[in-house]
Amino acid sequence: MILKGKVKSGMNDLSQRMEQLESYYTKKTGMKLFPGSLNIELEEEFIIDTNNAIRLEKEEYGGTVSVSILPCSIFNRTAFIIRTDKNNEGMGHHPRNIIEVATDIKLRDAFNLVDGDTVEVEVMRYIHSGKLGDIWKHLPLCDILLTEQPKRYLETNSARAKYNIFENASLSYGIYGFYKNCSNSTVRSSKYFDILTEIGLIEKNIYYGSPALAMETLKNTSSYYFCDLEKSSLENIEKFADENNINEVKVVCEDSIKHYLNNDLELGMNDLTLIDPFNPFDLNSDGESFFTIIEKYCSATKILLWYGYDSSNERNEIHNKLNQIAKANKVKMFLYDIYLSDIDEHQRELNPSVPGCGLCAINLSEVSISILGKYLKAVGEYYESQDFEDQVISLSTMYKEL
Repeated sequence: MILKGKVKSGMNDLSQRMEQLESYYTKKTGMKLFPGSLNIELEEEFIIDTNNAIRLEKEEYGGTVSVSILPCSIFNRTAFIIRTDKNNEGMGHHPRNIIEVATDIKLRDAFNLVDGDTVEVEVMRYIHSGKLGDIWKHLPLCDILLTEQPKRYLETNSARAKYNIFENASLSYGIYGFYKNCSNSTVRSSKYFDILTEIGLIEKNIYYGSPALAMETLKNTSSYYFCDLEKSSLENIEKFADENNINEVKVVCEDSIKHYLNNDLELGMNDLTLIDPFNPFDLNSDGESFFTIIEKYCSATKILLWYGYDSSNERNEIHNKLNQIAKANKVKMFLYDIYLSDIDEHQRELNPSVPGCGLCAINLSEVSISILGKYLKAVGEYYESQDFEDQVISLSTMYKEL
């Protein structure tokens, strides 16, 4: 999402709070922020979804103000929109068409900005990048693509190709810690780790999403078909493809459920589709879910489904639905889950990623099935007892064949 507005003078109230709470902001963002922000007046109100933002709760520092911290990009720099809950509710000092953007430098001085200058801010809608859910999706995906060598690779929920990330508590538990500390030789020799090393994960704080990982893995041996509802994400994919000389890339800005059900994509065993919705039970405006895509295509093509859940009951519901589809269509499905050992009791604020997630493999080769089992074991062993914010969080794994 791109926000456009004009630079506006502020009241310097945020700069004072940032100085007082510097260590908290540094821990949350992974960046030592300049104590102050660039105020931008938007044409329309912007409301932060607090469930999709980094949170600094008043109880954490013994204060009275809770804050949402939303990753964004301005002038190609990683930055953060910082907003109090009262401002976000429309009851604070700033109206909701004012955003306060902070980064590691004073933006006004660095870019010679004055009141009235027009600037653009790109909101990073996907703040899961590099967390455990991404690791469990991307680590096996790259080797599976090398093994299957699909002539066409498709995604239903592509998001962006490339991300600027930053090392905070969640990502120290996630990709930064996993990349630096996982000693498993198979993981360290994986295509996923090769790509992260090549692009400079540690040095440049760059992370590739699944579209870029696929294009980097398969190059021009495959064509690509990416669906997403967010136009800016698809533009990011097209830019990546152009910069890396990837020839056959089609992007579709549409509800992917409707698109896959209403169009004959002629999917076959030379195609591989990544279905990546988080909750596959989510319904579109026609009342259809991602399970309907699986029902339509599971006998015809190769599918890798990534799904997330918040409880063991939700996991069981997903597994049961997949089992019904497998039996009805007489296909085999292989499920690989990783989840918090105390998923039904844990405190959500201590959750470093999704409480649980899984991969379902349909019509993949025996070699790919072996890859999934091998990496599930390796990831499970690494995360048996990793610290997150000074507390040990234990994860468990599960394998099922339907």
